[in-house]
Amino acid sequence: MSQLRRLTKARSGDTACMIFYLKTQGGGRETALVEHSLPPDAAETQRSGAQAVRDALNAMALRHQAAQELIEGRTGTSGS
Repeated sequence: MSQLRRLTKARSGDTACMIFYLKTQGGGRETALVEHSLPPDAAETQRSGAQAVRDALNAMALRHQAAQELIEGRTGTSGS
């Protein structure tokens, strides 16, 4: 499966693709982290885990798109 297809599936909500893409391309690391509860007011301002993943995937997609545009600009066909 191509990188673009995996990214597209991950952005559309495919959990397995999200996990795979983040582990292989997103620099994600599995660590044992113990989190403590937040004060009541801080909990209201925290993003959900799913929203954080969507934000990270969208940021990666934008970087990927910018890189593709840069490559195409350098190697684009002449005469257009």
